[in-house]
Amino acid sequence: MANSGVKARVLSGYVGRNAALALDFSPDGQTLVLGTWGGNVKLLDVSSGKEKLPAHPGIRNNCCSVTLSPDGKLLAYAGGSEFK
Repeated sequence: MANSGVKARVLSGYVGRNAALALDFSPDGQTLVLGTWGGNVKLLDVSSGKEKLPAHPGIRNNCCSVTLSPDGKLLAYAGGSEFK
């Protein structure tokens, strides 16, 4: 990646119950959606790495799948025995 010209960002602090299990980018590439081991769903600004909104409590178990609709307006996530 160092020679590709692609910028890389390392997100720190996502360990333990905050560990990211699922990732998806918004259609415009400006937002990264994280599903965590603790069941939270987070939306991060790609350029800064900061959370755009407070973490959504998501589900009781690990959030192992997240996806955004093609227009970026709907978010679906699942984990354990739940789907929202």
